[in-house]
Amino acid sequence: MLLFFQNFLQYLFPQLIETQNSKFSGNISVYKFRNKYILKAGQVHQSGGWADALFKRVIFKFQISNFKLKQILILGLAGGTLVELFTKINPNVKITGVDIDPVMVNLGNKYFHVLKRENLKVIIDDAYLFVKKTENKFDLVFVDTFQGDSMPKKFTEKELLKNVIRMTDDKGYIIINRLYLPKFKKETDEYYQNLDSWQKEMNFKIKDYYQNIGNKVILLAKQGKI
Repeated sequence: MLLFFQNFLQYLFPQLIETQNSKFSGNISVYKFRNKYILKAGQVHQSGGWADALFKRVIFKFQISNFKLKQILILGLAGGTLVELFTKINPNVKITGVDIDPVMVNLGNKYFHVLKRENLKVIIDDAYLFVKKTENKFDLVFVDTFQGDSMPKKFTEKELLKNVIRMTDDKGYIIINRLYLPKFKKETDEYYQNLDSWQKEMNFKIKDYYQNIGNKVILLAKQGKI
């Protein structure tokens, strides 16, 4: 009877399933809501929840285009739900996921089974350092680098973007996810203005952006890719 009641409640509002503490992400909580899991650090959905709905809008752009996703880099793997979304577009796509937080990755594997995907290579590393040293090229780089409910300042600087652009194929794309909750809105809008001013200098174009109450997702393309 208790199990039945718990299952019933999770259709009404999210039910807390598990919590763990991480030195990188702080308190991480797993909720179940309508038979789906939500991974949160602080007040931010790391996997599942409102962010996924927004990501689907961005990724749909690739579904309706002739652009073929072959090699993808995800900076900030978290629970790994982006892997599922991209794999639905192309089951043969090769994905590299980088995350500094093994606790987050392990929870992602427990509830989203991310480590079982044969097309995914997981690297536990600081994404900022990874992009400085890797020589690999990707046709899409997704920057989703949060620690808890904030993005470290180094991931908003020009140097990081230069390295991301360097490792992006000449006909490739970059997607940047930023928080758009009220306390982050001004900071994110300022970052968007910086991107706008860097376009010519850094050889990219802002193609589009998508936003909801929690996130603003910005789509960039290398110069010349229309």
